[in-house]
Amino acid sequence: MGIIRDMSGCRMAGFVYMTNTTVSDPYLCSTVTCDVNGVATAVRECPPMHHCQGNGSCTFNTMCTLTGSTVIDFTGRVHTIPDRCGYNLMTSDNIPNVRIHGVFWERRRKDVSFLDHVILHLDSQDVQIRLLQGGRVKVSGHQGFRNVMIHNIPCSIQIRSNLWIMDNDGFLNYNVCSSNGLKINGGLQEVHATAKVVHNVELSKSQSGVTAKIFDSNYTLSVFFDGNTAQIHLMGKNGAVVDGLCGNSSLDFNHERVAEHSVAGCEERYEEADDLTINCKATTEWCHLMWQDPFTQCHVHINPEPFVSACVNNLSRYPALDGLKCDLMEAYVRACHDQSNVSIDGWRSMAKCEAGPQALCQDKYCSKHEFCGEGYDGETHCLCRAIFASNYRSMDTFGEPMVCSHSSASMDMFCCLLAEKGIDYTKLHLNDERCKGVIDNETHMVKFNFSRDTTCGAVIKANNTKISYQNIIATPNISTVVTRSNKLLMDFSCHFDQPDLEGMAIRMIDSPVIKHFTSGEWNYTLTMAAYTDPDRTRLVELSSGIRLNQKIWVEIKAYGLGGSAISLVTESCWATNQSASNGSLRYDLIIAGCPNPADETIQIEGNGEGTSNYFSFNAFKFLDNNNEMFLHCRVELCVQQGDSCIRVT
Repeated sequence: MGIIRDMSGCRMAGFVYMTNTTVSDPYLCSTVTCDVNGVATAVRECPPMHHCQGNGSCTFNTMCTLTGSTVIDFTGRVHTIPDRCGYNLMTSDNIPNVRIHGVFWERRRKDVSFLDHVILHLDSQDVQIRLLQGGRVKVSGHQGFRNVMIHNIPCSIQIRSNLWIMDNDGFLNYNVCSSNGLKINGGLQEVHATAKVVHNVELSKSQSGVTAKIFDSNYTLSVFFDGNTAQIHLMGKNGAVVDGLCGNSSLDFNHERVAEHSVAGCEERYEEADDLTINCKATTEWCHLMWQDPFTQCHVHINPEPFVSACVNNLSRYPALDGLKCDLMEAYVRACHDQSNVSIDGWRSMAKCEAGPQALCQDKYCSKHEFCGEGYDGETHCLCRAIFASNYRSMDTFGEPMVCSHSSASMDMFCCLLAEKGIDYTKLHLNDERCKGVIDNETHMVKFNFSRDTTCGAVIKANNTKISYQNIIATPNISTVVTRSNKLLMDFSCHFDQPDLEGMAIRMIDSPVIKHFTSGEWNYTLTMAAYTDPDRTRLVELSSGIRLNQKIWVEIKAYGLGGSAISLVTESCWATNQSASNGSLRYDLIIAGCPNPADETIQIEGNGEGTSNYFSFNAFKFLDNNNEMFLHCRVELCVQQGDSCIRVT
């Protein structure tokens, strides 16, 4: 006959307790009560921010988790970040010379902020280690000049020779002198699974994120960041008083805000309409899975309540995209493992999360106005931040306005704005399909341009008042049945006022004459000079004199027109016996761009064919017995295309 055993009682953390009993369990450092109904409760004997070592003793072991827009501090309180500023996360007199700051920026919504990057300040070395998006690590700071010789050149001179470079994140990449030579400490650090030590900080990287560790004789500080979630793990022999949002903060955000890492206006708050795609009831039920198996094996070690609260807070205000949904549970599982060495198995399949921890956008760089997230095609892309994009979206534009100058046209477009419309910037081109946009790898801005020298197929037209350069930015014509990119056809044309007709005059013996002109977008210089040889090398001078019927060559040149598409046309020239262009005696040399038909000695070369032309005539004098002669010309600038320029051969 078998033996019947009474299996009633309470179960907690894998242990069984008899009903209606109260015991002190050294493994849990808790007083456990099992009531008559088989319900167990535990009262922790460890003080706040301490953890049980499994032998009845408590050690200082605490973690602060930042995920989504929430902060779960070292004592389990939940705070919501209200804006997009930089904040003090942790400082402590017990851990001198170390400060941890976090910078928050918006993503898809203006009213919800995410942790963008974490900064470790090492005050004793005046160094900053920044854990960035995409698993990147940047080290920068200031080190005083030291007069150590490197290749017989003092370090101070080396540093003054452009070795201090301000990067796009506002950090100063620097070089430190040492007795062993110049040591490069600035800029991005290559971080891999094998830990490396930089300024006494151990840096390592896995598929789930980047970890920075600082070891002290009394404390170990670890900071993990995967682009969405950061966890600051602090352990030590003794307790510590910790300030900042992770510590004994009074929740005065103004007090904890760090001006050094806050842009102007970051504290401004926005309100947006609720996302109607969010099912709050389903979201709450999903977050409450952390109260169920297999998470229960961690409950006695890590209270799930703050994590459930943070989960509900985030997912009820922000769509469950970009890995946010599973990151919230991952944070709880990681906290349990790091603090208690307890691993929870099977939770991913139960919660329908991917098989393993994987940082969503590892090694992907996005610019400041972008964040890395799931695109319309299910792949990760650099997407526009909501506040940045709002003005462009309201104007239905892809970037900055077109810039037209007298010599070129340019337009800057943002890749993330194009991507929102399903447009691949690499496919865009101008009229000449060989002319494509050039991407700036830092800003992810695409620049399109053409000029008068390189028109990229621009159609140039002119009338009496305007000169137009007509171009487009477009996607290529698709010959296939289907396409996965939207089409774009955008006007990329510049229209300029025709420059005014200008006049010049020279006294034949005083050439050359130089004049500067500004007309609308045009800013150019004209010169007119008279010569006594066909190669136009010997200027007419007072000492040389001019004989009647001597051949004279007059050349007019324009400088600063910027390109071969603009031509100089000599519209008219005439001679007078006095400096005024409307003198009483006048003799026409060029009329409407052509030689005076009454004077067979006049010849014109290159009129309307470029930015210079010249004409020749035989010298004469007026019958008023005045030997002085003044030459006056009016010129026109026009487009050298079609019939818009006067051409004289």
